[in-house]
Formats: sequence, structure tokens, C-alpha cells
Amino acid sequence: MAQLHEQMKSVVESADTERKLILLREHPDLGARIAMSSHSVQEQAGAGLQALSEVQHSVLSELNRKYTQTFKFPFIIAVKGKSSDEIIAAIKERVHHSYETEFETALREVYRISWYRLEAWMLEHMEEER
Repeated sequence: MAQLHEQMKSVVESADTERKLILLREHPDLGARIAMSSHSVQEQAGAGLQALSEVQHSVLSELNRKYTQTFKFPFIIAVKGKSSDEIIAAIKERVHHSYETEFETALREVYRISWYRLEAWMLEHMEEER
């Protein structure tokens, strides 16, 4: 599994900057009340992002807007194992990073998300074989 994940990462790493930006820009805003993949819905629900109060949702939406306005791609974080408070704290901190730092951080988070999803897929299919 690790080898497959490394191959997936190498495809992204070998892409030019514009292709990487396309990948980042395809990511949904955290806490967005829009149609998302079932994986995104499950991950965000696990972090409490689907159960935010109106005030919390408003705060997160404004932080997402500010972040996207600053970096021209959405805030990306692997939410597995994180609370909504931890996620909000992370976006508040990361919005002050340089573009280069945040671009690389966002890609690392995409890799982390892909690892979690690959792991879940493998476990699901191993259970089916039993």
C-alpha cells in the first residue's frame, strides 16, 4: 500500500504548478453545505463539520473565504482525528503563511487525505474478501 501511495504522490509531484493548482482547487471548502463525495461527507462529519452551529458555520465560511482570497485555492487539511475547533485554529494560523509554504502544506494535506482514503479502501476490500 505504501508503494502505491508513493507512486500516486510522484504523479502529483512531477506535475507542473498549474496542474497542482487544478488539483487543489477541486477540493471542497470545509464545512460547505454543498454536494460532496461520500468520502468528504464522512470525513467532515467525523470532525463535526456537518454539525456546526450557524455561528460556527459563519465563522468557518468567513475563514475559508479569507483563505481562498489570499491563496487562490481552498484551505485543505486532513480532518481525520481532528475536532472542528482544531480545524478552525489551523485555518486561523495558516492564513498568515507565505504562499509557497501554504502551497506545499496544502499538497502534503492532499497526500495525507489520499493515504487515509487508500487505507479505508484497502480495509473495505479486504473485509469483502473474507
